[in-house]
Amino acid sequence: MTSSERSRVLNRCALAVAMAITLSGWECLSLDVRDRYQAELNKSDPAVDLAQDEVIEDDVELPLADPGKGDILVLGGGLAGKYESAKTGTVDFFDVKSEKFAKSGKLGTNRVGASAVVLTKGSTADDVLVVGGGSGEIVIKRDKATLKGKPLATGETYDPDKENSKPTAGKLATARLLATQTALPNGKVLIAGGYAADSAAIRTIETFDPVAKKYSVAGNLLQPRAGHTATLLPDGRVLFTGGVSTDYGVPTPTAELFNPATGSSSPASNNMQIALGGHSAVLIEGCDCARDGKVLIAGGFNGFGFGGERTLESASSVVMLFDPATAMFTSSGVPQLNEERMLQTATSLGDGRILFAGGVWGQGFYGEKKFQGVYGGILNSAEIYDAATNKLDCVGGKAKNDKCPQTMANARVVHGAIRVGKNVLLVGGIGAKSRTSGGGGAPLKTAEMFNADKETFKSVGAMSAARIFPALAVVP
Repeated sequence: MTSSERSRVLNRCALAVAMAITLSGWECLSLDVRDRYQAELNKSDPAVDLAQDEVIEDDVELPLADPGKGDILVLGGGLAGKYESAKTGTVDFFDVKSEKFAKSGKLGTNRVGASAVVLTKGSTADDVLVVGGGSGEIVIKRDKATLKGKPLATGETYDPDKENSKPTAGKLATARLLATQTALPNGKVLIAGGYAADSAAIRTIETFDPVAKKYSVAGNLLQPRAGHTATLLPDGRVLFTGGVSTDYGVPTPTAELFNPATGSSSPASNNMQIALGGHSAVLIEGCDCARDGKVLIAGGFNGFGFGGERTLESASSVVMLFDPATAMFTSSGVPQLNEERMLQTATSLGDGRILFAGGVWGQGFYGEKKFQGVYGGILNSAEIYDAATNKLDCVGGKAKNDKCPQTMANARVVHGAIRVGKNVLLVGGIGAKSRTSGGGGAPLKTAEMFNADKETFKSVGAMSAARIFPALAVVP
């Protein structure tokens, strides 16, 4: 098999990695089968640039520098495999003044699919906590790509001043990948759900106390969740929505409110309008309107099971509002996304607007604890919800034929997104130079900035290596 053929296999399998990582390994369909599906289901899409250079290109040698206040740390997020050279332990940072990347230090453990939270209490205040995630590598053999890895129970704190990392004392009671991490007002960090070593969704909730420097089991979710959301509400409770709760990928429409003070969880007054996983949930803030303090839920995949442990996942355009005062969801009077998308990023702009960027369109078939195929592609479009006007518009103009204008510098999914002042930085992910079909895409090292005033994107250089599921944090 030639290097270009290996690249094509990795490109086509990359989206399956993005949509469902099974920890014991997954295998994509063979190329000829995938090509037949693509020919039948994506006839209308033109050939696209799969950004193969992003897969086989050597790492970028960045200058070594010191991150300053307000700069953006990028921690982990790569896959260390034979044909993907990203090292998950590398820490880069984005200098917001020069709009360039530089190299900081390293994490003590290779991680992908972990989150980053800036600590506010204890001797490690202003350090960045990174917990869990997974380590793995891509193995290509003949016409299949396999991701092998395991979830981690360890954690570490990264000091942006000293540019080094130290392991936290103790470990999580349950190793977990793609768990949610929520910084609580009391300085503790809430770690919930995620995928366990057997690929099952996790029910337990744990906390990390930076003062006591230890982990503790804080309670249980009402049901296991992975691919869910966690949103801190103004009253200190945490809203958990949706996610996968079964071994065969069926999402749930349920939601619950966890009270960290009591360690108990109660169900929302009603379910979401549809079952969702891989969606977004963002607290509305700064609009000075009646929707301030409510939570906007959008996109994601809606799946249904058939034939035993098999599921068909479809991207959704649904948008709902959750009212913490009544604990109820409603989609009545709420505009829907102009384009179906799942695994998109959603970032509050701080003025009542929320930016949705990238994601996946189409469908995926999941069975026997692995993805069997992807009939869709990666988006390079974005949308903005304005809570003050209750409107949801495409960035760059009106939608045509259920597609928003292609305004992003790259199509992206499972990328990182974080607010930088009024703007938003997007980094890495899996994607290409334009909207893709047939699941095409490759790991990206590129980044772009969204200008919230002009509502435009521009490229802002590249990281040292490609990253998926990167952890991002603002240097305090």
